[in-house]
Amino acid sequence: MRKVIILGILVLFMGSVVLASTSFEKEYSEKIDPSIIKSFNSGEEKVDVIIELNRDTEPKRNFLVNIFKKSPKNVSEILGNKIQHQSKGNILLRLTPDDLKRLEGNLQIEKIIKLKKIHAFLGDSVNIINATNTWNLQSSLSMINLTGLHQSVCIIDTGINMSHPDLNSSYLGGYDFVNGDTDPSDDHGHGTHVAGIVGASGGIVGISPNVGIVAIKVLDDSGSGSISNLISAIDWCVNNASQFNITTISMSLGCNATIDGYTSSCDTISDGCGNVLLASSINSAVANNISVLAATGNYGNDTAISSPACIINTTPISSTTKLDEISIFSDRNFLVRLFAPGTDINSTRWSPSGTLNGCKSYNGNYMICSGTSMATPMVAGAIAIINQYLDRKSTRLNSSHIPLSRMPSSA
Repeated sequence: MRKVIILGILVLFMGSVVLASTSFEKEYSEKIDPSIIKSFNSGEEKVDVIIELNRDTEPKRNFLVNIFKKSPKNVSEILGNKIQHQSKGNILLRLTPDDLKRLEGNLQIEKIIKLKKIHAFLGDSVNIINATNTWNLQSSLSMINLTGLHQSVCIIDTGINMSHPDLNSSYLGGYDFVNGDTDPSDDHGHGTHVAGIVGASGGIVGISPNVGIVAIKVLDDSGSGSISNLISAIDWCVNNASQFNITTISMSLGCNATIDGYTSSCDTISDGCGNVLLASSINSAVANNISVLAATGNYGNDTAISSPACIINTTPISSTTKLDEISIFSDRNFLVRLFAPGTDINSTRWSPSGTLNGCKSYNGNYMICSGTSMATPMVAGAIAIINQYLDRKSTRLNSSHIPLSRMPSSA
């Protein structure tokens, strides 16, 4: 009899759990991204989300204050450090299930969306774009060769191997947003390869061999990372631009709302890629005369590209082969301004024994890889050279100045 009673209690308990779970899903089915509920029900304790406010919510900056009827200080105490970023009616929060319940039924909220992850898009190229010809040129104002000297590129990626013999003289500093420290060491390989294309100087030579490299790590050892860290990384590059003379931000990474990407500019599209918040940070960079470059993606799509390449003030970069034909994997559409070689590019290897998906050949400190990831730093290195020249004339190139390029022969 005792066993029957215990069994009955267990059945009732399990039934209440199922009902609670079902109720939880139904309760939030209107405004809440189902993947948030799925994450919580699968055991995740915290989820990064975007809260999109109604357009008529005023004033937006006091949204959380209005919800909790508390002072800004007390709101901060309630949510702790969960507030990651906020701009233009979008708030990026790191929520627990209890936090989500606090927002239940608030009429100011249009929707709550789970953030997606960003991913990496996976120097014989130097001669292809005639960089060597440029190195021999000199500014008439300084008589210094144009090699990217006194310019810096902020490379937002997996970090770099700053002790690599071809990169150690170029590395100036940086930050690791994955681990929260000032050591952006590469434990994946993608960022080191990208950095070498920009500014290697040694066994191989990058596009601008005297450029400074600032490494910002937002991608982990699997090549993925958070939108929140990407936004923080862009802001870091802007805030430290004067210290390092950062003139360009290079991002060989991206997020796709779907595999189809974006067919037009995405600045106002509120989805799991955090475009509204990304656009705010990118606009700030461009306003500070920093060119922002982003890889378009590697799905082979000819009508859509990924985020943040789809943001208006970003310069999207697509890939060509060494025969000046569009790479079969390269995403592109009418937003794309520039193409650069991205197929079979030899550059720096993160370690003599390190391998990387998408790369097919390894030789000591070097490896050959393909992707729009490889095309993007090509342009970053070229812009560093242009800015070196323009600096002598007290001007600066930014993304609004970059002209539409000639389309490759297979366009």
